[in-house]
Order: sequence, then structure tokens, then C-alpha cells
Amino acid sequence: MKKRRLLGLLAVLGCSLLLAGCHNPFSGNSSNSKSMAPAPEAVSYEKSESVAADIYLDGTTSMYGYVNYSGGTIYDDAVKELDRTLTKNWKNDSIRYIKFGDTFQEMNRDTFMQMEQVGFYDQKDTSLQKVVDQMDPNKLNILVTDLFQTNQDLDSLIRSIKNKGMGEGKAIAVVGMKSQFNGKIFDVGKNMSSLDYQTTGEEDSYRPFYVLVMGNENDTRVFVKSYQNSLPKNANVATMFLSSNLGIDTKLEEDKVSNKKEKGKENAAKMAVLPNLTSSNEVMQYRLKTEDTLSTAGVRMYAKDTLGTIPDKYQLKVDRVEKWTDSYTIVKADDFISGTVGDVGLKDGAVNIAFTLDAAPASIKKEKGVYRVEFSLIPDKDSYLKATGVFDAWNFDDSQINEGEDALAKVGNKTLNISKFSNMLASLNYELNAPGFHHLYAYFNVKE
Repeated sequence: MKKRRLLGLLAVLGCSLLLAGCHNPFSGNSSNSKSMAPAPEAVSYEKSESVAADIYLDGTTSMYGYVNYSGGTIYDDAVKELDRTLTKNWKNDSIRYIKFGDTFQEMNRDTFMQMEQVGFYDQKDTSLQKVVDQMDPNKLNILVTDLFQTNQDLDSLIRSIKNKGMGEGKAIAVVGMKSQFNGKIFDVGKNMSSLDYQTTGEEDSYRPFYVLVMGNENDTRVFVKSYQNSLPKNANVATMFLSSNLGIDTKLEEDKVSNKKEKGKENAAKMAVLPNLTSSNEVMQYRLKTEDTLSTAGVRMYAKDTLGTIPDKYQLKVDRVEKWTDSYTIVKADDFISGTVGDVGLKDGAVNIAFTLDAAPASIKKEKGVYRVEFSLIPDKDSYLKATGVFDAWNFDDSQINEGEDALAKVGNKTLNISKFSNMLASLNYELNAPGFHHLYAYFNVKE
């Protein structure tokens, strides 16, 4: 009996030693987690716990036509929905209501809601740059206006927005829509004429107005997404959202659909996908051989909460290459990773983009080890500006019309210089924020 017990103990001990000898340094279990290359630091897209918001409403006479209409208007509903959207998305809110024009008039909510009365619109000065200049950049600022601006006004307005509403971590959105209207339109044509304009029952005749939203990117995105979804379908809503991120919560997966090799890369090795270089399942992980001249892989990126439209042409930009030992060390290897972007899809705010990822081990001197590459998908500027031209069909400028009542009346459903305004804003955002899909990662276990 003693001999059998001894043999049993030896067998158990042997199995234990065998299992220990088969240890996988990248297995991902708790005892070996230190051997894994650390995952990227998570990027938070969460909204603030509370919101402080200022709502600025254009109180000039050019706006009274939006309420001078029997039966209520889309404009009425849209202004009231601003308040509802804030209270719906933030349990803790602090909202100020301000009418602007010749002066700034802060008012309580009940007085502000009198905006549906014609007499509310008794101001003359529509200098929007003065409104932006006095905004608190730490708040969510919301401005409602018809955006009827001359060329000179636009230059001043863009400068003010650049100083107060654009830059790292910030966003500006322009939500345009059309409403019933019965009133006077001012400063039209080279002679700054005015005309009476009344919409018909046809939605094509409705007059545009705009909601500008400026604040930190996360809160602005949450507000605009909720707000535009609450507006009536006949409002013909169009949205331009300008920030660093075209979409959020990006995720990469192996592209099993678009696996056709590009011309000139038929002899490239296919990178083997690994499951356990790092704990993150939102990045790509590959085995790479030093002997290969070029290795390639098909990837598909997913992102969500895109507002408005997106460009259809992108370039892959490498932000940094790091090597992992006991910590990450940046290495100079600009040509280690490149890529070619293929098809682009957008549906209900969800984006998917196919691209190939190419790796050249010679760029890291064929040194073995674990590498991490952070990269972005950045649109071509022309493609970006085209995608942000969502209001072009609503645009007119003075050179497009002749002086005459019939010609002037045809611009009642359009906005002076709206295309120029949106193009200037988008160009500025492109230069300041390099909009695209950021914080994308690929890991490589480089072996002989």
C-alpha cells in the first residue's frame, strides 16, 4: 500500500512540473499578467456628471417671422426642446437663459418661454461675434439664430469662435433646420434690401435657422445626438459636428470580407493574428517574422456616435511606435507601419472602414521583441470639406441674385453665406484638430 501511495504522489508531482514547464508567457492568466504587454490607456468619452449651460436666443426683428404663424412652428418646438434635452441628459443642471441683440438680457425660464410671442423680438443688432466673445468656455453654450451674416460679419465671427470654441478637447456643432415663417427678411442683396416672406404648406418653402453648440467634446456630442433625434422629421435637420474625433469608441477587428491583396503586394506575407499579446480585444495583435520583407493584414475599424456625414477618403498616419520590455520605449521607425484605406460605410451614426495594414520589419532593424503602434485614420482635406458642406443647398450669396422683388423672394428659403461660414469653420477645425479616427493600436510580436 505504501508503495502505491508513493507512486501516486510522484505522478501528481510529475504532472505539476510538466504543466509548469508548458507555461505560456502571453497566456493572460493572473499569475502571468505581468508578462503581457500592457493595453492602451482607455479614452473616456463619458459626459460630465453635471452641466452648466447658457442658452442664447437671437431677439432681433429678423427672427419674429418664425413665431408669426398660426398653429405653431418647428422653431417653437426646437427652442423649447433645448431645455428639455439638457434636463433629460443631466440630472444636475444649471441653465441660464439669455436674449441677445442690442443688449444681453438674462431672464428666468418662464420669461424666456415667451419667445413664442412676436413682441419678444424687438432688438436690432445681430453681432454674433459679440455673443461668442462673452461666452464662458467652461460651459456648454447654445446659440439660436438665423445666421444671416455679411462677409465682414463672418470674418469677425470665425475669429471669435476660434478663440472661444475650438481647440483640444472642444467641439462646435451647427444644427440647421427649417421652419414655417411669416415675416420680414433684412439686408438682402447689394443694396441691403428687405422683403416680406411667408412660407406655404410646402416644406421646400420653409426658412432655415440654426443652433450653434459649443463646449467640451463629450458633452457637446451627447447633447447634439439627443437633440437632433428629438426634432420633428419635417424639420429637414442637417448637422455639422466639428471636433478631433469623427466617431468614438473605436474598435479594430480582422477584416474577413475584404481580403483581396493589393496590386504590387501579391508576394507580401500574411500576418498571423494573435489572441494574447495584450488583454485588450479592441486592438489588432500579430506575429511578425523578421525574415519577411513586407507583411500585410486586412483590418476593419468600427466607431459609433458619428454626427452628420463623414469623408470617404483617408490616410493612415502613424502617431508613435513603441517597444515593450519592462516599460514602453518610443523607437524611431516611421516606415514600420503603413496602410491603404478602402471602403467606408456610415449608417445611423455607426462607421465601419476597411483598410490594409502593412509592416516592414527592416524599419525596426529586424530586432525581435514586442512592439506597439498607435495610429490614426485622417481624411483628405478636400474630402473633409466636402463632407462638412451639409448646408450648401441652403446657401445663396449676393452675386447670385439681381435686385428685384421676384428675385429676392426666391431666397426666402435660403441663408446668406452659410456655405462660406461652414467651410471656414471646417477648414479651421481641420488645421487645429486634425479630425479623424484616433487612438487605434496594433501590437506585433516580432520573431525570427
